[in-house]
Amino acid sequence: MRPARAARGRPRPPRRPRGAVRLPGRRRRGLLVRARRRASRPGGHRPRAAHAPGQGGRARRRLGRAAGLPGRRDRPAADGRRRAGRAAELVAPGRADQRRPGPALRARRQGRDHPRSRRRPRRRRPRRHHDRRRRPPAQPGRLVAVRRPPPGRRRHRHLPARTRDRPRRRTAARPAGRAVPDPGRTREAVRIGLHYSFQVGPDESGRLVVERGLRDIAAADARGFSSVVFAEHHFLDDGWLPRPMLLASAAAAVTSRMRIGTDVVILALHHPVAVAEEAAVLDLMSGGRAILGVGLGWVEAEFDGFGVPFRRRARIYQESLGLVRRLLAGEVVDGDGHYTFRGARVRPLPVNPEGVPLWMGALEDPGVRRAAAGGDAWVMPPGHPIDRLRRQLALFRETREEAGLAPATEQPLRREAFVAQTDERAWEQFAPGIRHEYGTVYRPLHPTYPDDDSLDNLRRWADGRFLIGSPETVAADLRRYEDELGATECLVRFQLPGVGEEAVADALDGFADTISLLDDA
Repeated sequence: MRPARAARGRPRPPRRPRGAVRLPGRRRRGLLVRARRRASRPGGHRPRAAHAPGQGGRARRRLGRAAGLPGRRDRPAADGRRRAGRAAELVAPGRADQRRPGPALRARRQGRDHPRSRRRPRRRRPRRHHDRRRRPPAQPGRLVAVRRPPPGRRRHRHLPARTRDRPRRRTAARPAGRAVPDPGRTREAVRIGLHYSFQVGPDESGRLVVERGLRDIAAADARGFSSVVFAEHHFLDDGWLPRPMLLASAAAAVTSRMRIGTDVVILALHHPVAVAEEAAVLDLMSGGRAILGVGLGWVEAEFDGFGVPFRRRARIYQESLGLVRRLLAGEVVDGDGHYTFRGARVRPLPVNPEGVPLWMGALEDPGVRRAAAGGDAWVMPPGHPIDRLRRQLALFRETREEAGLAPATEQPLRREAFVAQTDERAWEQFAPGIRHEYGTVYRPLHPTYPDDDSLDNLRRWADGRFLIGSPETVAADLRRYEDELGATECLVRFQLPGVGEEAVADALDGFADTISLLDDA
């Protein structure tokens, strides 16, 4: 064994123990501390707690404690004396016995209290970035705004963005529309529009029905009616006219104030480029008064007659809806789905820069969701009781909110309606039309329709579904729809097969009186 060399001059400091590191800084010169060896870094030591850029002192101290480094209270003071607490864990080989205990350590050994030996509670810093996202406590009578991440941004970096957080197309507010007012706020009266299907009775002529309808529409334009819309069905025995855009163009030629449109075009039966062009031309012919109402369709025989798969109608409808909206906005569109085309565009564009208002009809909840996500307004269907409409309207508004869309500025309502001098007279004149429409055409949609459709049974079944009665009764029901559903416009249809020509003319006068009652209220 090799003998140890004799020390010359100043004695050599003791050898550093294995695993010990020298603490940085002047105050810690000569002090050694035992550091833990990390299993993830075999053979190496961590002399200083590494930290990512941007971390504060708290993060460095936390990593330092994990590595076995001394904390802030365990390091020596500026005058060379050790602090209280865990100071005994620090070891200075060969020099620890030469240090004088400080006042705090002497007081601690003597059982006395010293100001420096007291451990003060650490004040917790506010977590500003996290508290900013927390929902503030609700207070009665006070509205608070909650900051949410912008659409498309992930709420957590390890979680994908939710579908409802993705940016969607926001619909611009229409000048002709009116926002649904809050309860208790002064509101305008609900408007009354006309809905036509031009069905032909057993002893009537189709040409005379169309002529009479256009004459009534021209009279309604001068009597305060707000709009007129036309429906679409095919292959029906009662002669339901199948081309609503042609009828709307004819109505545009005899009116100057009413809005004109469709309710609804069965969108999956038509090419989207043709629908967009017809809507743009109607808007030009009417001077910017056009409304494009579209729907899914529910009669399987109509799809068979056009060669369109009935089971795929929802997919085709959704694709066509997006194409029509883009075309009316002036875009150059390519079709790569059910419809295949290149470079389609609509010229000339509609009168309004934001395009033609897009109304969507829907009967069931999935259709209501589609209307909320893709349309400007949902046309509440006829024949639904008010309780069902209230539930579906809440679904419509909730879906728009989840999609990041602005609230709808219009809330149209469809109703079969008739006005006479008295309630009994109105029911007697309009009952044949209800029996024809809901006992034959709409019977698959309303299985609760009574088999014995006597007048009494019909009135009990129709309670809350139709608007039938005197002008005062109908005005009161319209105010109820306005208060409970926020309806801004009611589209009424009273020209049904079985209702005489004179009764239809009297009903038009009765609705004009109802408009006067609503305006005077």
